[in-house]
Formats: sequence, C-alpha cells, structure tokens
Amino acid sequence: MRLFKVGVLAAAVLGACCAAAAAKVPRVVTDMPVVHALVTQVMGDLGPVDLLLDRGGDVHSYQMRPSQAQALAAADVVFWVGPELTPWLVRVRETLAPQALSVPLLEVPGLALIAADEDHDHDHGHDHDHDHDHAHGAAHDDTPSDVQPDAAESHDPHAWLDPQIAQQWLKEIARVLSERDSAHAAQFHKNADLAMARIATLSDRLQARLAPVKVLPFLVYHDAYGYFARAFDLRLMGALALSDAQAPSAERLTALRADMQSDGVVCLFPEAQHDPQLAVSVIEGTTVRVGGMLDPSGSTLTPGAGLYEMMMQALAAQLLACLAP
Repeated sequence: MRLFKVGVLAAAVLGACCAAAAAKVPRVVTDMPVVHALVTQVMGDLGPVDLLLDRGGDVHSYQMRPSQAQALAAADVVFWVGPELTPWLVRVRETLAPQALSVPLLEVPGLALIAADEDHDHDHGHDHDHDHDHAHGAAHDDTPSDVQPDAAESHDPHAWLDPQIAQQWLKEIARVLSERDSAHAAQFHKNADLAMARIATLSDRLQARLAPVKVLPFLVYHDAYGYFARAFDLRLMGALALSDAQAPSAERLTALRADMQSDGVVCLFPEAQHDPQLAVSVIEGTTVRVGGMLDPSGSTLTPGAGLYEMMMQALAAQLLACLAP
C-alpha cells in the first residue's frame, strides 16, 4: 500500500513538473498569415501560434472575433509587422494585451527597408546599389546603404517579400522566443535555421525561374512589390494605386496610361481583394496584357507553416504566366 501511495505521489509530482515545463512555452499571437507562417516554423511542435487576420482578412481594417480577442489577451508575445501595416492593432494590443511583449518586425535592426515616400514609379530592378547575397542562410554583414537610420521615418511595410528580410525575421523570432523560453532555445534556433535554409533555396530557385523576364517592364495594382522586384532584379515600373486602401485618381491613371506606351509595359497585374476591372479599363486600346491576380500577403492561402513559400511561388508563377506566356 505504501509503495502504491509513493507511486501515485511521484506520478502527481511528475505531472506537475511536466505541466510547469509546458507552461514555459510562450503563448504567441501574430497579426497576418505571412508572420504566422514564419513564427509557426520557429515554434515547430512546441506550441500553437494564434493568427488574428484570417484567410481573406484586410490588413488595414479588421474586426476580431471574440476567440481571437481572448487569444490576444492571453498572449505572452505578439509578433507583428508594425503599425505601418496594421495600425488598428496598436490600440487593440495595448488594451487587451498590455502584458505581452510586442515585437514589430519592421524594427529589427539592419533591415534593408524601402522608404515609404520613395518614388516607386521607376525601374526597381536597376536603380538600387544593394547587392543581395543569396547564399543559404546569409544575412547582411554590413549596414546597407538603403537602410533608413531614422526610426521615425515611415517605411514600405511589405518587407517580407524580400527573402533575405524574411530570413532576418526568422532569426529575430528565434532570439525572442529563446529569451522567453530558454529551455527550448536550441530547438527554436534549429527550427529557424532550417526555415532560413528553405527560404534561401526557394530564393535561388525563383531567381533562376524569373531570370528570363528580368528585362520585361510591368505594372501592379498597388505599391507593395518593391521588395520583391529588388530581390529578383525585376523591372517594376509603377503601380496604379500608391495604397491599397485608396483608389487611384483619374489624373494618375491618365499619366500611367501614357507611360505604359512609352515604357513598353508588357503586363499589368491586378491584386487579390481588389476589382480587376480597373486594370482592364486602364489597358483598353493598348497592347498591355492583364496578368493574374497577385496576392502579396498570402491572404487567399490556407494559413500554416508552408504559406510563405507558397505565396512567393505563386507570385513568381503569375508574373511568368503573363510576361513569358
């Protein structure tokens, strides 16, 4: 009987210890599918990652469900792009999760960010000095010339479309989680290294696929693809709208229509969650082709660890389908 009681007590203590160890794994919330995919890869099977912006959600304005609000209120860490992309999350996070560590990924040191007020109506593929190192797992060793030192300056928030920046985010995610949960630090860093290697391989593969269309100029719906064009040396000539939250003016469309002819634009790409009829009407009477809808944030894809790679592959496939039919 005494042995039985000791066994029961030992089992209870062991269960409590295991529960305590499990409790050390941070409860993590992310803002959008791309960040969710990166964080999920670093977390691995150590714990779930909650996503606020579901499939089809609008990053600029979003109404959370009660279950999502509860997840945010219980969060230990919130990984998000930053207020430049999801300004609605600033007050919501401060109200519901003041205890959580806020990690705006645009503020990771050393990122080669593009200034938001930079004129993007030009050839992105041939006007930058920053030479990307596409080696597996490579990060920027020196501060690039296009990193903006003024923290108060606004930047183009779509930085995840540069695979090197996505790799730097993975490294930062692992660092933050390791500080919160040192017992699993080795696993976080291992998971991040594996994810970085996959993205490096993906980047090399996309470089090879997109090489034949580097010289072909194209337009997009809104000014979100500067990082992608810079990373793959593409000739992005401009966008119909400077923001996906505001429709382009008639004057802007008239000017772009004239530029299409003089610049020899091959394709104009509409965007998911926006009416493609605008693109159709703009190119009417020209030789410009309308491409497939681009999805720069993965909003149309099923959330999960593989979403980042699927999104990047889909962008390249849509570009190739129109530029090199």
